[in-house]
This record gives sequence, structure tokens and C-alpha cells, in this order.
Amino acid sequence: MKKNKKEINEEKFYKNVCLIKKQISKAERKIKKQNIKRRRKLRKYIEKRDDNEILHKIKEFNENGKQTICYFVDSFYPCIDGVLYVLESYVEYMQKYYNVVVCAPKHNGECYKIDKYFVLYANSVPMKKQGYDMAWPSFDSDFQKYISLLNIHLIHLQSPFNMGAFGLELAKKRKIPCFSTFHSQFKKNFYDATKSELLATWLTRTIIKIYQNSTVALTMNPFAKNVMIEYGLKRPVEIVPNATNLVKKKFKKEFEVETLNKYHINTKTFNMIFIGRFVAVKNIFFILEVLKDLVKVNPNFNYIFLGYGPDEEKLKQMTREYGLQNHVIFTGKITDDDEKAVIIKNSNLMFFPSKYEIDSLVKIEAACYDVPTLCLENTSISSVLIDNQNGFICKDDKKEIVNRLDFLIKNVDFVKEVGKKANLEVYLTWDDSCKILKKLYDENINKFILNKKRKITKKHKKIEKKAKK
Repeated sequence: MKKNKKEINEEKFYKNVCLIKKQISKAERKIKKQNIKRRRKLRKYIEKRDDNEILHKIKEFNENGKQTICYFVDSFYPCIDGVLYVLESYVEYMQKYYNVVVCAPKHNGECYKIDKYFVLYANSVPMKKQGYDMAWPSFDSDFQKYISLLNIHLIHLQSPFNMGAFGLELAKKRKIPCFSTFHSQFKKNFYDATKSELLATWLTRTIIKIYQNSTVALTMNPFAKNVMIEYGLKRPVEIVPNATNLVKKKFKKEFEVETLNKYHINTKTFNMIFIGRFVAVKNIFFILEVLKDLVKVNPNFNYIFLGYGPDEEKLKQMTREYGLQNHVIFTGKITDDDEKAVIIKNSNLMFFPSKYEIDSLVKIEAACYDVPTLCLENTSISSVLIDNQNGFICKDDKKEIVNRLDFLIKNVDFVKEVGKKANLEVYLTWDDSCKILKKLYDENINKFILNKKRKITKKHKKIEKKAKK
């Protein structure tokens, strides 16, 4: 007996539903396996804190004759970002001269194992959407106990949220210097989260008070300083530039060739590079819009996306839609610093049109290997570059950028000259940068010690006067 159309359609619909259910369950099993693997990997880095060990370390710091600096940060492992990179660079340098303690939030109630420096962890609540852990040091009795036992000479805040607010309050109670570094355009972050200009402005005014009430407010460049003033800061700001640990190295030819072949990089074409997380705020989709028009004018280029991030799949999809597969390379996450250095070394230009960063470290990494950066005007990067001298600055206009890139591809020798000047004027090591910071630390700690001595002598004089009477 023949089936009518309705029965045939119902049968097809049922088969499709069964197929979709199978695909969903398969995807769910895959996600579960990935999560189990992630948890197993994470276990290697989780440590159980022994109370006696922590107390012994605090006692050691209190008695070894060195001054102690406490860094307070709201973002910490396993969430790795630019703030953490800067913090660890400070810590590595400062440990030569001071006792260093990092105060950070736990991750999912666990302490992340760190061997290079001493960390005091505070209880936290995971913020799944943001990918961070919100610390609550005021509600952690153990954290407060450890802090109360520690002799601190200076506090340096790396963020203005819960850990930062706690650190500032602690500095006021102890009457010690408090430094605070401005790392991000918070108003943009608040607006993206709330979609309310009024609420974003109110939140920004709230956090800017942290910088206003600190002993020393710091940031990395003149652009960031102006942003702080726009946010309502009414006090002097010290500039301590960001830097890099990257040092120019010579590699064996075999290693270079092997690395370039591994990532399918052709040195005969004009290679442009992006280093960073693949997130929309870094203007990554605009890069593809530019390349789409550039390939029609001058196809003699490759663009290398070095990194990873939540928008990676969308970026790859757009690459296919625009027909740029033969001109765009995705390296994925590179953990080998030498491989990363080889890719930078064999690039001609860092094309980085992000408008989000307060300060970008990638321009310094590129300058290490004589690679100049092309950025947009009125951005943090443009505030430290001079157009056609140590970098390239363009208007936020696709047509103008396409024309400039076309010119640079045709004038490789000129790009090399600008790259050499970038190495002299933009490249900076953390040793150079941290010397500036250490000088500020010493000045403020010495002021604090002198003020303390004056107060003590005044008290003694008053007691002596009373005794004579």
C-alpha cells in the first residue's frame, strides 16, 4: 500500500529528529570528555595550602631584613591576560630587592600552584560570563589573618575592584604608601556589560576613586593618562611604560626553516602579523574587511593570526567567506617562545588596528625584531609612535589603510628602515621599565619611614616635656 504525502513527510520529520538527537548527544559526550580532560589538567596546577607553611613564609619575610611589597590583583590563573603578564614582570624584577607577596582570588575555591613567587589567596565567586573570579577578601577570615601577621611596607594595586578596594583600605589603616596602576578602559567594559551610558558612567566614577585616593597613580602612556583624566581623575599620574622579556636571538637555520614550514609561512611574500586574543573588541573582523579589499589591489601578502580566543571560529568562517584562505594563516596558541620569535622575525609588519587597549605589548615584541606596527590614530599605540619614523599611523578608514598597505608592500626597504628605528625607540625591556618603578617605590617607602620617625620623635618630646613639668 502506497504512503500518502503526509505520512512520507511525517516519516522524514521523525528521521530528522532522531538524527538531530544523535548529533546533540554526540556533541554532549564530546563536551563532557573535554571538560573531564580540562579538570584533570587543572588538577596538576592545584595545591592544598598548608597553614604552617604559609605562617613560616610570613615569619621569614618579617625577619629577613628586607622590605615587603604586596601586589593586589583581581584577575589570576588560570585566566591569563595582559594585567597578569605585567604583574609577573614586576614580581620577577622586584624579588631581587624586596619580599614580594601577590594577593589574588582563588579559582573555583581552589589555589593555583605557583612556584616562582609567594601568593596569598582570597575566597572568590566565579563570574562565568566574564571568565574571571570575583574575590571577596573581606569575607575570608584566613586571608585576613595572614595579612594581619605580615609586615607590609608598600601596597601596589593592579585592579580597582574588590582586591584593589581591600588593598587601599589596608594601606590607609597601616598608613603605608599605596600605588595603583590603570590597565584598562573600564567605561567601555561597563557599557558592554550593562548597555547603559548612565550606569557605565556611575561605575567608572566609583572605581576612579581608587586611583584618586592612592599615594601614587600609575599608567603606561600619555593616551592612558588622558583617559584617566576623562574619567574624572584630578591628581598627578606617573608613567611607567610597559615592556617585554623578549630579547633578540639568533636561531639555527634548520630550526627557522622547520618552524616556518610547520606554520606554512612563505618568506618571499610580505608577511603581516597579529598577536593576541581573538576577541571582537580588538577589531579583528575589521582586519579581514581590509584584507578583502587589499587582495584585489595587491595579492602579494600573507596575514598571520598568532593566538586564540572565543571569536576564532567566526574569524575562520569569515576568512572562508571572503576567499582569503590562501592569504590568511592561523597558527593557534604557540607556547614555544622561540617559535613565536621566529614568526615575528620573519614578518614585515604588525598590522594592529585595535581601538580597545590602554597599552599594547605586541608593538614592543614586534620592535624587538625590527618589525614596525601600523595602528589607527587616536589610540594608545599611536600615542607612542611617530608616523613613517618608528611606525605607521592611519585614519580609521578602510580605503586609506588599503592604500597604505599597498604602498608598504611595494616598498619593503622603507618598512625595514622604519622597523630599525622602532627597535631603537619603541623596544623596551622590563629591566628598563622596572628601574623607573623601583625608584618610585624607594622614594615613597623612605618618605613613609621618615614621617614615622618624625611622629615618634614628636611623641618622645611631648612625653619628655610632661615629665619635666
